[in-house]
Amino acid sequence: MPCLFCGNLEAPGIFKPHHGCQLSDSEPCAACKEVQELEPQIAEAKDVLYKMLVRHRELRTKMNHSHNPIVSQLPPEIVSHIFELSLPERPPEKSSRGLTKNEICAPLILGAACQLWRHIAFSTPQIWTSISIYLGNRFESAKAGTTQCELAQEWLSRSGELPLSVYIYGGTEHTGGRNIASLMEIVNRHSSRWNHLELEFPQHLASLLCGDSSGASILHNLRLYCNDESEYRFLDEGSFTLSNVKPSPTSISLANWSLKKVNIEWNHATHVNLGWADISECIEVLRCAPQLICFKFTEARDRISTDFSPYATPASPIIRPLLRELEIGVDDADMGAKFADSFILAGLEILTFSGHDSLPTNSLISLLNRSSCLLTTLSIKKYSINNAEILPLLRATPSVRNLHFCWLFGTIAFFNPLETISLASSDKPEEDGHLLPGLETISFSGEHRTAELFPWSLVSKMFGPVSEIHSTHRRPLSKFDISLTQYGELSPSLYIDEESIRRFLELREAGITLDFTIVVHTEARDLIELSIEHHGKIDKPSPSSNSSS
Repeated sequence: MPCLFCGNLEAPGIFKPHHGCQLSDSEPCAACKEVQELEPQIAEAKDVLYKMLVRHRELRTKMNHSHNPIVSQLPPEIVSHIFELSLPERPPEKSSRGLTKNEICAPLILGAACQLWRHIAFSTPQIWTSISIYLGNRFESAKAGTTQCELAQEWLSRSGELPLSVYIYGGTEHTGGRNIASLMEIVNRHSSRWNHLELEFPQHLASLLCGDSSGASILHNLRLYCNDESEYRFLDEGSFTLSNVKPSPTSISLANWSLKKVNIEWNHATHVNLGWADISECIEVLRCAPQLICFKFTEARDRISTDFSPYATPASPIIRPLLRELEIGVDDADMGAKFADSFILAGLEILTFSGHDSLPTNSLISLLNRSSCLLTTLSIKKYSINNAEILPLLRATPSVRNLHFCWLFGTIAFFNPLETISLASSDKPEEDGHLLPGLETISFSGEHRTAELFPWSLVSKMFGPVSEIHSTHRRPLSKFDISLTQYGELSPSLYIDEESIRRFLELREAGITLDFTIVVHTEARDLIELSIEHHGKIDKPSPSSNSSS
């Protein structure tokens, strides 16, 4: 083994046996004689050093055992459980992309502490049930690819027979490794144990992950993301298909991945997320998945490719009573209307609409009326909202308790919905036509880039007199959040005026939660506190003025 101080004594140039010369009377010179005498001493020293290093390693192992409170005082089963609890959490809905290298390699790090830890770690299958594989590029050495295959094989074998979470990543430039087929084959051998499978690579590689044709599938979570942005990916022959088995996952996420390239059963799906799908694919998923509870699709398009053959639109609305949460994300209002007109959702409670075009107000109202659902949460994600599109929708959803507006751009975008809600009667909920009588929380978020004053006075109008804040004759509005992003220096137009500051302080004292945040240069600040600093001392109104406000 290498010397810790001198390096490897066997390395060329460090120590070489000498072959004596014959310069005088066939006898070696004086220097050669001395070297020949020194060499046996070196060999003996090497042997002694080797034995000392072995003994040193043995003693270090004993030291680690005696000085380690975990190992010396706890049985191995408890230590195994501690190792399991020490690993970073990997929620099924969250990609492992955000984990650090140390977090991903945590089981190996535990095993590197000492020999006893290594024995316990390697004998604890629970800490080896998640594996992250990053595909190499075509220029990597054959040795590097072989090492990766060996590591994957050892890692998976240590997991015993427990369910697996498998994460495989590779960009378009990192998918030509020499051992990619061998690596996929190793993963395939354990396909009957795949519980969570996340693939992020060009779609053509999916055909390599076909399983091992044995055992039923226990796949619960499936996430497929094609990172090839070209239109030609739809012509690719690669698809996710397991040999002799058709998995029935309950949670499915597809991003930039053709629905026709996923060979699974949809009957048991309860949660589905689609990204950059064709609108006909979105309709088809909900048609094929009667057990869906949560369905979200974003950035849906019409005819995502000239070679794409869309699914047929239902001739009449399809009933899906179990769906509780729906997000409709489309490029234009016609696509949103096309989806909304295709279903009856009697159990719908949470509705989110995101898009850059106008709101398909009539179709959304028709969906809600046709479904006779009691919507509790409504979220609108748009750059701008006008009263003509939002007011009819709010009137059609009197059961809404939580209202959210996101992605707003510019002061005018905030002004319209604020004006619509604040000017509606809030102190007579029993009156016919009252807007959102059960509203409890409301939030706005977006970007502020104009010099126009923010309409803070409209915010305070939503609560009515402080003296009646707990009255049963007003909205139960108790929480108001505003989150703004400002690029560059803080605009003076965002400071809250003194009168509104006093009003907000009164509301906070009365138990109303007001969270007004501005993010400038990635730093989040409280706008009320910033405004107080800007204006100087703010005198609070007297109790008499509170009762009359």
